[in-house]
Amino acid sequence: MSGHIENAGRKGYCMMYIFLFFFVVFATWAYVYWSNFDLTF
Repeated sequence: MSGHIENAGRKGYCMMYIFLFFFVVFATWAYVYWSNFDLTF
């Protein structure tokens, strides 16, 4: 029983880290895209 709960918690943390990774990648891409879009030389 406790192993099942521990496994579910581990899966939740794994999904949270995957979501945070994709959010950071998307935020970095958006920042680079918009900073390159607004360049003035």
